[in-house]
Amino acid sequence: MIVEPAGVHSPDDAPLPELARFLRGRVVVAASVTIPYGAAYSAPCGERVASEVDLGVVLGLSDGQALEVQWATPGLAEGMRIALHDQGALKSTNLLDYVDVSDESCWARLVGQSIGTVGVGFRLIDDMQGSIVPRPWSLRIETGGRRPHTVVFALGELSDGVPEYSPDNLVVFFDETEARRMIDDECLTSAWGVTLA
Repeated sequence: MIVEPAGVHSPDDAPLPELARFLRGRVVVAASVTIPYGAAYSAPCGERVASEVDLGVVLGLSDGQALEVQWATPGLAEGMRIALHDQGALKSTNLLDYVDVSDESCWARLVGQSIGTVGVGFRLIDDMQGSIVPRPWSLRIETGGRRPHTVVFALGELSDGVPEYSPDNLVVFFDETEARRMIDDECLTSAWGVTLA
């Protein structure tokens, strides 16, 4: 299942509801960040409430699937690309490396937790064909249980520690308040987004 941003304009558009139904109840078993091949991973999140990621994030799930979140090419395809893959299909190549970050404190809170709620944020994006259209720009995963945790992925970067929109980078929030603060004039929702049915 792949969510291509150019074809999704509202929370009800397929395959978003199907994605949410699939993810609910799945346990997060691992977390990895995607970086350019040969680059050094130099941005551990530690205890920060927001962290920057170059290319994407992969959450390994208990059923052997992997949820991959990445930015799509700015312009015609601009927006957040969300895909489900078999975990075995995600291997480092001569273009990409997957770095396991499951033991970092910010990610470790999610590992072993089941997914409860899924949300998506939308913003207006120029489709380079004369139209301004809504497209997904953020994804929220909330875990259930006694100690719920949240992670929000959004198209953006940290500028002097302040998150701002960027079509070719990801910022990851581990805090609801900070995710809700990330909003600008082109946003239809903050990075927190709307909960999928």
